[in-house]
Amino acid sequence: LNCIWGTSSKLRCPEVVLAILNNPTRADNYSSAASRAFIDARRTLRKNLDRKIQFIDMLKLHDPSNKYNGPMHGIVQYAQELDITLTFDSTNIVLETPTGHSVDLCTDHLSHLQFVITETCRYALLKQLADRIKDEEGATTTTVRGNKKARKDMIGITPAVDMRATMALVNCKGKDKYDDDEGIPGTELGGCNPQEVRDKEMRKPCKLNHVSKRRMQNIIAGSIRPPHRLVHTGRIEHAHCTHPQCNKCKCDTMHLLWKCPLYDHIRKPYLDCIERKIKQLARVSDIRARRIRELMTTPCLQQCGICPADESLLKKAANIDVQDPHKNPTSPDQHFHGGQGEETIDAGGVHYAKVYSDGSCREGNIRSVARAGWGVHFAPNSPHNFCAALDGPVQTSYRAELKAVLHVLRHTAVPTMIMCDCQAVVNTLTHLIEDNVMPSNIREQDLWDQIVIFVQGLTTKDICIQ
Repeated sequence: LNCIWGTSSKLRCPEVVLAILNNPTRADNYSSAASRAFIDARRTLRKNLDRKIQFIDMLKLHDPSNKYNGPMHGIVQYAQELDITLTFDSTNIVLETPTGHSVDLCTDHLSHLQFVITETCRYALLKQLADRIKDEEGATTTTVRGNKKARKDMIGITPAVDMRATMALVNCKGKDKYDDDEGIPGTELGGCNPQEVRDKEMRKPCKLNHVSKRRMQNIIAGSIRPPHRLVHTGRIEHAHCTHPQCNKCKCDTMHLLWKCPLYDHIRKPYLDCIERKIKQLARVSDIRARRIRELMTTPCLQQCGICPADESLLKKAANIDVQDPHKNPTSPDQHFHGGQGEETIDAGGVHYAKVYSDGSCREGNIRSVARAGWGVHFAPNSPHNFCAALDGPVQTSYRAELKAVLHVLRHTAVPTMIMCDCQAVVNTLTHLIEDNVMPSNIREQDLWDQIVIFVQGLTTKDICIQ
């Protein structure tokens, strides 16, 4: 847990600590209880169809003025408090969240449901902070200070935060590129602009040591202590900046980080790099450049490094409009019968056609922007060669690999050796074909259930994978 304890974090903003620096379902008691209620409901309802139907019937008759005992009470209460809409038909219960996600409560994707609940709790905490900041902006200074709720450093924060940008330095695990290297990597390449190489290195996140990492967490949490804060504790006598060019102006966070001439030599190279990047963006899109300039004037970004996100774009990312190519059954003319110049191999007395499958994912470690795709190759210029973007809310390379293997199984009509570079898929499918046993608690259960249908009754003389 980050910034929960310690004397260096006394001025921290609690919502930021719980929602940004930590996983809210682990650090916040309420979010943890809400997550557990939905996960337990999923497990209970998946075990018994009659219980699920009874649960849906109770939802149909639900009156907000009444309280129900049992799991339904918890689900309905948490859904209302987190602004989750429960929609249902005769067999499904769908959670529609304010982050734009729509997920079946009894989904096969447990990890995706956990992700959606976590993001919803994070959204609720940050919305509470954003609403509090708006109320404080409309209140008088005396009232706000009397309630000890003033957070001028959080002005501009939104319920949707770009976690990747905000936590780039804190989460970076790569090698530090900012040590005293003898030269800038890449400048030895012909045609490279040294300034562009330096800018690229400057924009790249670097790994922080534990002291710098804690300091960065304190900055994000709004817990740094410039003179204008320390003067109220009696540790210093005044909040004036001691630099001669500042004429004893108030040394608050904005002055310390952005204006004081004492740190111009540190600040200037980064500001110049930012300005060059904005001008570069302006040549591509003036709208994007203006958006960056607007962000640069947001107090929560200037003082705490918290980058607000476009809520509408995040909602679009939660609903990927890609059709499933396997939704309809295959026709005989879609089956691959060989004889198209494909690669072949003889193994164990069987003549196999070699079919290559592959799946990949871009930005796979960031669920909100991850995008995956897959493809299969039967033969050069074969009409059966196929590629597609991955459908559905779960965008991972593992699921893309499975989708490609499923496509081969749906379309091949000859003994086939599937060439796959995902060892987990190879091991599981080999075990399924040879022993006819499906491992328990397997990932992407819905795709494996479809694969089981196609390999049922087949042997290694019909299908093998390596």
